[in-house]
Amino acid sequence: ETWRNLRLTCRGFFGYCRYVIKYATAHRDKIKFNAISPAHSNSSVIEAWFSLVRMSGQDDAPRYLAYIKNRQLINAHKALSNNKMYSGDDVGAISSGKDVGIRELIDNQKVREKRKDVAISQYRKNRDKGSTIPTDRFSISAEDASLPDSTNQELEVLRCLTRTKLPYGYMARLSELDTFQQWVRLCLDNDVGRWFDELIRLTRTEAGSDMFNEGCRAIQDQLLRLAAECMRKRRDKSTSFEAMAHGFSKSNKFDQLCDIHLPGNLGKSHAACVMLGLMLAELLTDWIALALRWVRKESNPELFKKMQNHQLTPAEENNEVNSFVGWSILAIGIETFLRMGEVHNAAYPQCFHHS
Repeated sequence: ETWRNLRLTCRGFFGYCRYVIKYATAHRDKIKFNAISPAHSNSSVIEAWFSLVRMSGQDDAPRYLAYIKNRQLINAHKALSNNKMYSGDDVGAISSGKDVGIRELIDNQKVREKRKDVAISQYRKNRDKGSTIPTDRFSISAEDASLPDSTNQELEVLRCLTRTKLPYGYMARLSELDTFQQWVRLCLDNDVGRWFDELIRLTRTEAGSDMFNEGCRAIQDQLLRLAAECMRKRRDKSTSFEAMAHGFSKSNKFDQLCDIHLPGNLGKSHAACVMLGLMLAELLTDWIALALRWVRKESNPELFKKMQNHQLTPAEENNEVNSFVGWSILAIGIETFLRMGEVHNAAYPQCFHHS
């Protein structure tokens, strides 16, 4: 963080200086230029960057966005042209002669974004009413997903997850997910793109939507068991739900579930099914966060009561303290922190010794 701030602060000011000198040199007949005052430098990273952006004439939203994209695409073009590990064919058909042009890349992405929007809007417009009825998130109970040594709080979280329904089914929820939309855009005109086309076509009908819901529930049941295991081992730093979900998506059991439960030929594409599994894991992660908040609110409602002066709730204040206390102790040194506690203990013994 400190290195990033210093780098941007210095480079922002030097970039500003270079631009002013270049501009003054090009217009020496119109303006008088002697030197750049050190007062133009600013210790704020944001203000230094804004100085460069404003002097570049890119200080409105459309121009700034185009400026950033052009710089990134130019750098990517240079890196690709000098990289011997990739051939020109890897870039795709968006080229002008032998070089990949900036305008071709931008126009191509605009077209793909529009095609993605049309595909999803057509699904929402042409789907049957029966394809968007409420459906269960899981086909197993909280007790089936829990471990023998699961705590009561963990069981409450699992019960909160399993008793809640999806109001419009899995496909409707996935189509709202940004990850789903980006995958649709990126996978146009390839095998996975055709998988998405078939998915949208099948889930427009009630029968296809029911089969897809069943397939998603079969996957979510296994992910829920992994989540229960991670909650039980949450103090183990080597345990990660994301890593376990990724490993499950590469297993033979996952392939069998997709092949058996997904409608049509959706279970035949391993790459597309892996993407589906990761998106379902993303949904489950969001649901768990909401369930944890709900369980904590039920057990400690006083933490969620808003103060009359509109300040932070006790839970929010605790989160703020927990976010910075470790960093502050590390910054001043643990020995200094302990000495501060000893001094405070001697001066205010009643704060540390309760009867």
